[in-house]
This record gives sequence, C-alpha cells and structure tokens, in this order.
Amino acid sequence: MKVNIEFNGDCYITAYIENKQVGNLDIYTDDDGLAWLNGIEVNKDYRRQGIATRMIKRAIKEFGEVYVSTASQHQHNFNNDNTARYLCDDGADLVNKLLERKVLKKNWMLNPFGEEDY
Repeated sequence: MKVNIEFNGDCYITAYIENKQVGNLDIYTDDDGLAWLNGIEVNKDYRRQGIATRMIKRAIKEFGEVYVSTASQHQHNFNNDNTARYLCDDGADLVNKLLERKVLKKNWMLNPFGEEDY
C-alpha cells in the first residue's frame, strides 16, 4: 500500500492511498511565526500504520520546527484561543511516541500562554 503525503504550500498536509484521502494535518502559524500542530486525523481504517507519523515528518520538513501545545483545553478556552492545539488522548500518545523516537524535540513542547501546564 503506497501512501502519498502532499503539502498544499500553506498549512495543510494530506495523506492519500491511491486517490482516497486517508489523513490530514493542519498547522497553525502564530503571530510570532511559530508553526504549531493544530490538528491531525487519520481515517479509523488506516490508523496504526505510520500515516500520522509520516505527515508530522513532512510538516517538520516544510516548517523546520513544529511546536506542540502543552496547555490543556481549559487553558485554551480561558485564553479565548479557538485553535485546536490541545491534545486529545490519542494525540498525546502519538506525541509521546514521537518524542521517544526523536522525531519531535522536547523543546518544541510549549505552553503558548506561558502558563504552567495542568
């Protein structure tokens, strides 16, 4: 099964198998020019096959550094931040695995509000 990972030149990375979209990744660029992982999704029939990892690697190739928010959903809501930068449980598992594999760097894990993490 050949997976094609495409970058649209702006902020979206998409995964295709044949002509079927099976995953997408969204990057949010803040006012300081930092690229944040804003959302990632893989079709449930194609999970656990490395597609999310490949999309994140492509994002790192395109943006250099890809930051991951350590803030809770509550902190995002409290700060009127409507981005989707907080991690769900599956997202946190993926990020932790990619930190272990040194795909993501520990210093890319930041709280965008400068607050302590919950």
